[in-house]
Amino acid sequence: MNLTDNEFKVMDAIVKSYYGEFITDEVWTKYMAMDSNLSPKVFSGTMSSLTQKGLVVSHKATSTQEDDATCALTDKGARLYESLVPNPYKKPDERP
Repeated sequence: MNLTDNEFKVMDAIVKSYYGEFITDEVWTKYMAMDSNLSPKVFSGTMSSLTQKGLVVSHKATSTQEDDATCALTDKGARLYESLVPNPYKKPDERP
């Protein structure tokens, strides 16, 4: 599967996030938007593309907390990322 530069930037920001220990941990979307260095519009489109490809899952914010939306790599996304970056510094998701 081919990734655009922007798709890789978003996946890389998710993996390298301070907020997760495992490669498939959920992280706050607002920080991924900042860490990927993409404009909000480009970030949104890129997240949509990654979701359609089944590489990322996102959970919308609750009605009471607009800033608590999260995103994470799917297992498919994690495998693809690990094939592109052979030794990511985060642990593979080996939880039971």
